[in-house]
Amino acid sequence: MASLRARRRAYEAERGLVLELERRGWWATRVPASGRRTGFDVVAAKGGRILFIEVKARLSGEDMRIDRWRWEEVLSEAARAGAEAYLAVRLLPDEAGEKWRIRPLADPDEVTATHAVFRHPRSAPERWMRLGDALG
Repeated sequence: MASLRARRRAYEAERGLVLELERRGWWATRVPASGRRTGFDVVAAKGGRILFIEVKARLSGEDMRIDRWRWEEVLSEAARAGAEAYLAVRLLPDEAGEKWRIRPLADPDEVTATHAVFRHPRSAPERWMRLGDALG
């Protein structure tokens, strides 16, 4: 089980993304108990688009690993709902003040027997988009 500090950091990242999406005109909400009930943390919608987003907060350059079964479940749930599935990571703000990077969840850097692995935006910046670019 995650420590209280880790759960708080996750909550703050999820809440921060919801607020940023709302600021950009999207309807967005956190999924309560997302780790136990479903594999994604935030649902957002605007103009007929639906996004299921797994959220990570990573200031260090470590890769992000999602349990393979959970990753497959999110992709399946998104397909069933007609939603797009993304992984979003909160970083320190860049020169433009943007602190979010996002990429399609269906496009990991590696899939092992146990995990879908996504390289950190610092080590694979070409694989990530700024949030505004992904939202259109």
